[in-house]
Amino acid sequence: MHQLLTAAQADTYRPFQDLESKKLIYDLLRSPEKFYLHNRRYSNSVIMSVVFGRRTMTEDADVEALFKTIDLFIGNQIPGKWIVDGYPQLAKLPKWLQWWRPYGEQCFNETISYVAPGSLGGWWC
Repeated sequence: MHQLLTAAQADTYRPFQDLESKKLIYDLLRSPEKFYLHNRRYSNSVIMSVVFGRRTMTEDADVEALFKTIDLFIGNQIPGKWIVDGYPQLAKLPKWLQWWRPYGEQCFNETISYVAPGSLGGWWC
């Protein structure tokens, strides 16, 4: 990733940004009410083009799964949401008394279900 993100490499990304910005303007002119979705698609498509050589569309299932995962992650990062973050000794309670655990396991299972089987290479096992 370091080689992809140097200042010298920035000029090589200009064609991707140019193409995606034209698509963004076109999308905004056609359906301005989807402003947020178009900007999301733009930024994700530039990144996907540079890193994986694949553009993304507004209604891409992979992109929707990505943003749903991000929303789940960010939703759990709100300071004070889980009392166990402030009192880590609560994590030593028996599993059946850990009231936050079912939510965390649900988020984990949903996130893993977005990924095609075998595509993670078993890194999380």
